[in-house]
Amino acid sequence: MTNKLLLIIGILGVLTVGMGAMGAHAIKSVVSVKCFEYYQIGIFYQFIHLLAIFGVTLVPNWSQVAKRNIIRFFVLGILLFSGSLYVLTFQELIDISSLKMILIPATPIGGVCLMLGWGAMAFYARKREDINHE
Repeated sequence: MTNKLLLIIGILGVLTVGMGAMGAHAIKSVVSVKCFEYYQIGIFYQFIHLLAIFGVTLVPNWSQVAKRNIIRFFVLGILLFSGSLYVLTFQELIDISSLKMILIPATPIGGVCLMLGWGAMAFYARKREDINHE
């Protein structure tokens, strides 16, 4: 699983850096400052959690189930949280009124998923500590 996951992380890393550069050079000039802030926040959280996913793959003593659970929370959080912010970035350029009913809950639900990923990480770390001390 690790090599396949590292390949996916590498590809997502390239996309994330590319999206950041595109934002700085292209998107910034066509949206308002407020909307560009949405984009910056989305990129920041996507990058931080991509690094967290990479870190999870490197933990040697966690089961594949533990790693998979943590990574799923992070990926879902990135999709919902960052993804909804990317759509909000372009709200002045395209009509997203039909998407607002989806976007309004997507951002906080995505944030909760990111927190659950960190919570799962703490849970599995504590669980391993309990096992190692028995």
